[in-house]
Amino acid sequence: MTDSPRPKMSAEELLYKVLGEIESRGGAIESELYGLVGTARRLRPILDRLSERGLVDVVWRDTGRRVRVYRLTDTGRLLLHVDGMRHELLGLNKADSSGEISIETGQIMRIRKEFENVQRLMRVVFEDEGADQG
Repeated sequence: MTDSPRPKMSAEELLYKVLGEIESRGGAIESELYGLVGTARRLRPILDRLSERGLVDVVWRDTGRRVRVYRLTDTGRLLLHVDGMRHELLGLNKADSSGEISIETGQIMRIRKEFENVQRLMRVVFEDEGADQG
């Protein structure tokens, strides 16, 4: 596979892009994610980093050959939703010529949904931590 030109992304943007793709697929094998970065050589360190940080779980699946399947952990899902909420809020920071910030109903609903997802995932993540300490 040849590397095709891709838009420049920061390491953080690339991590979120990979997390988002895994989430949207409900799990992904490595080859399904090559399009984000181009090659296994570039993708593997990213997936290893996400796994080491507890953001994705890796399981093996046998499809005639053994392949790694990456799935978001609750912590990874929480981080992804917090980042989504951050982007929604940053998008609101655009004032019109009068200096007023206008918020559309759709934006409010998306922020509310992200906030509810974050609250739910925080309960899951932090309840698990409490069980580990107890």
